[in-house]
Amino acid sequence: MKRTVLISIGFILLIVLALGYYNAFIKEKPEYLILDIPNPQFSSVSPYSSEYAYSEEFSTFVWHDSGHRYFIWRMYSGIRLGDEGFQTIKDVEKYYDEKIKSRGWDEVASRFCDSQMSEFQPEASYKAYSYPTRYYVQPIACLAIWPEFDDGNRLFVLIKTINPSRNVLSDWD
Repeated sequence: MKRTVLISIGFILLIVLALGYYNAFIKEKPEYLILDIPNPQFSSVSPYSSEYAYSEEFSTFVWHDSGHRYFIWRMYSGIRLGDEGFQTIKDVEKYYDEKIKSRGWDEVASRFCDSQMSEFQPEASYKAYSYPTRYYVQPIACLAIWPEFDDGNRLFVLIKTINPSRNVLSDWD
């Protein structure tokens, strides 16, 4: 009887250790690249307001043919032209461009974001950035700015990062 109990306890401990090892070392945890860039026109309207964005989205994209996963983070914000030194879209673009580059990102050709920015019409422009790593597949950031209304006085800002998961990077090790 004691022997059966000891074997059962040992088996349970083995399962617990195996699950712990899996969760700690094998199971992939999402690695979103979050760019905390403050909205330069932030004014708190409630205790739940963010000084960075109107909203954030976190998602995972999987290629079905390879199983490669990418962790995607989106931050939406807004700017009013004519306030606090922002007279044109170029002024807003310059602010965010400088903030992204100050975090170690390098500007690359906008075509690097083409497949990642399919939600925009072809006439909407955006800027692309890559984050230097030792891997072939690098994280990408995309910046898009567009008018909310026809008068163009209010702009939407989207910053989107796409970070390849370890299963993509391991193919290039």
